Amino acid sequence: MTGGDGVTVLVTGSFSVPADNIRWLRANAPEIAAVELVVDRDQLCTRASAAGRAVGIVDAATPELPVLAERFGSVAVGGILAVTANPAEDHVVGLFARGVTGVVLTSSPAEELVTAIRGVASGHWFAPPRYLAALAETVVRNPRGPRARHLRELLTERELEVLLLLASGSANQEIADVLGISVTTVRSHVLSILRKLNVPNRTVAAICAYRSGLAGV
Repeated sequence: MTGGDGVTVLVTGSFSVPADNIRWLRANAPEIAAVELVVDRDQLCTRASAAGRAVGIVDAATPELPVLAERFGSVAVGGILAVTANPAEDHVVGLFARGVTGVVLTSSPAEELVTAIRGVASGHWFAPPRYLAALAETVVRNPRGPRARHLRELLTERELEVLLLLASGSANQEIADVLGISVTTVRSHVLSILRKLNVPNRTVAAICAYRSGLAGV
């Protein structure tokens, strides 16, 4: 089956996914074209290649996870979403170093899983909110590298100022106070930043700023 514009969710056979959960996913995320169980990593990548746009849901303890993540990313739009029962910060952050695009906990609510699938399917990172600061701190930063240069070319000087304040955790009113502009103007800049970066929310925009090397230096 080819996913087309929809997302094919591929779940490794090591997980037991009740039919009710699959029905819930489809009902609450209509962009999911199919939810399939696969037996191993070879079938996972084969089906991802056929689907075109896919999210692979795997156990965080999957052997050779970095190899799987790299292979998956080379054959499909999307990425690997790792599921773990270990809430330790260093463990969750370490999974991203191994190449996954998203992480959810086994204790995460179903709504968070849907958000994670949507984010990973669009090429964005996803982690439960409590890990975002630690995740940003682990990213290799190079303020003179190509990612930073791309942001400088893409955004206006004012938008860059707003983005860096946003990445530091400042709310709209705080950004307005620092820059001497209205909250309405801040909102306008934030919307422009999200559109230009093609990201769904402030959190992902902040991660882009950290990944570029412009934030946190």
